[in-house]
Parts: sequence; C-alpha cells; structure tokens
Amino acid sequence: MSDVQQELKFPVREARELVKDLMPPNAFIYWVDFLFHIALGWLAFIFCFKSDFLSLSQWVSFFVSAFSLFRAAIFIHELTHLRKGTFQIFRVIWNILCGFPLMIPS
Repeated sequence: MSDVQQELKFPVREARELVKDLMPPNAFIYWVDFLFHIALGWLAFIFCFKSDFLSLSQWVSFFVSAFSLFRAAIFIHELTHLRKGTFQIFRVIWNILCGFPLMIPS
C-alpha cells in the first residue's frame, strides 16, 4: 500500500475511542440549552408584538425569536436518537413548551 493510501485511511476505531466519553447525553446541557433558547424565543416573540410596527426593535426581536425557537425546536432531532424511556421529563416539557405550540410534537 502506498504512503498516500495509508494517509487517506482514517482510523475510525481510534477516533471513536478518543471521543467515547463525549457520547452519552448530558442532561444538564440539554436542560440549560433548551430552557435558555425557549425562554429567549418566547420573550422575543412577545416583544416583537409589543414593538412599533416595522421598527428596528421589532425586526431584531423577530429574528432573535425565530432563531431561538428554531434552536429549541431542533431538539426534536436529539429526542429521536435517545433511547426510549430516557429523558422522559425532558420530552414532556419539550412537548409542552415547544412541540405543541409550534405544532411539531415528538
């Protein structure tokens, strides 16, 4: 095997061994990330409606709301990869605060 072919061969087992401690989901990170973004998203959404029509504050709050609610909503991807029976309370809270209001329940 040439040197180029050996360099192109990626050591998947070694890479997996290096990051195995990062694989289990950390509930604290999930909760902090989700609660921060869902709170920021809904608060910015409310502020958007209370701002003057087409004002700078309305535009800023609109985009903050959109990106924060999107960030909270993409947790549905993580929920689908978690084992059944894990993160049950997180799933319920996610559905109440994000899933049902945005019409994307898990």
